[in-house]
Amino acid sequence: CVVCGDSAHGNYFHAFVCVPCKTFFLRYADEHAQFQCKFNGNCEITLTTRTNCKHCRYQKCVKQGMYRKVRNPQVQLAEGQHKCVVCGDLANGIHFGANTCEGCKKFFRRGLTESGSYSCKNNHDCKINPNTRNNCRFCRFKKCLDVGMSRAGLFLALFFS
Repeated sequence: CVVCGDSAHGNYFHAFVCVPCKTFFLRYADEHAQFQCKFNGNCEITLTTRTNCKHCRYQKCVKQGMYRKVRNPQVQLAEGQHKCVVCGDLANGIHFGANTCEGCKKFFRRGLTESGSYSCKNNHDCKINPNTRNNCRFCRFKKCLDVGMSRAGLFLALFFS
């Protein structure tokens, strides 16, 4: 990993990094401005120290070329297209009983087994849009449920198609 030196698993966000650094960058890319370093921004980021300073770890991610493409949170629809009822991105069909994009469909499928481990750091009211949908799994899964996604919705779609 070009950030911490761990075994890299692939090219994520335009850099060859490990899964923990990929997840860190994904989770904190929108919150990095609030990070502060206790040691004047000179922390060494290694496998054993990567969790000590978010500011320096994020700065090292950026120095190694990591970046996220910024998507327009207001998707422009062509005639006949629909928005994902979870995140507002372009929907590609009815999945688990709701009109969603491919990303939210796959997220909900994984969430059916993993959601018990989800938590929110922001009082359970995170905004979910195409740019922020990966920041809080708890609020995204809650929104999936709120818009009517369910395991039963999958079976209804199969039965009536």
